[in-house]
Amino acid sequence: MNKWISSLLTALTLAFTTALWGHDEVIAELDYFYSFERQLTVGSLLMLAVTILIILPLSLFADACAARLIPFSGVERQLGTLIGYFVIPSAIAFFALLIFTSSMQLAASIALLFGISGLLLWIYQTLLSWLFTRSR
Repeated sequence: MNKWISSLLTALTLAFTTALWGHDEVIAELDYFYSFERQLTVGSLLMLAVTILIILPLSLFADACAARLIPFSGVERQLGTLIGYFVIPSAIAFFALLIFTSSMQLAASIALLFGISGLLLWIYQTLLSWLFTRSR
């Protein structure tokens, strides 16, 4: 349950941030279809699809790798999981996009987006698990 809520929060956070970052008031006044609400809605749907279909299964893989490869519990496992949540999605996205496109800048920017979404997912998941265990 924590992973689903974390993926929803990750998608909404990234969509809101990118909509704020890419919104231009001058273009919004000239064009009816360029509104903040439209950017936020489309960005939320796209980021939710990416987060649920790509980042969520990769987070399960990162958790399994950290549990199997790091025998210690505590800070070492959390650090390994944190690195896995950033490195695994960004490396897979980078190499996949580098194979299918010839643009190094596009591959690097989307790989960074996948890495940041993996980090946000880990942060939200850690916070939610801490809150749920604290409330019991």
